[in-house]
Amino acid sequence: CLKNFFNIILINININKESNMPVRYIVNHEYGWAVKNANAKRAIKTFRTQEEAIKYAKQLNDTTGIVVQSRDGSFRKN
Repeated sequence: CLKNFFNIILINININKESNMPVRYIVNHEYGWAVKNANAKRAIKTFRTQEEAIKYAKQLNDTTGIVVQSRDGSFRKN
């Protein structure tokens, strides 16, 4: 899982360098789910449900992709 996580980050860093547009991450958070930028320490915003966080990330104008963390910590593209 950790190896996949780092591979996803490396892929997204390369995408960001080429396009200068952010990929958003939906991650587990102590208050539910958080929307974060790659390599960010703080969340952009937190939500009670994963679905709300995904909808919000999709609404952000400069979002080029979304990577979602599952409850078990694995990641998938959305």
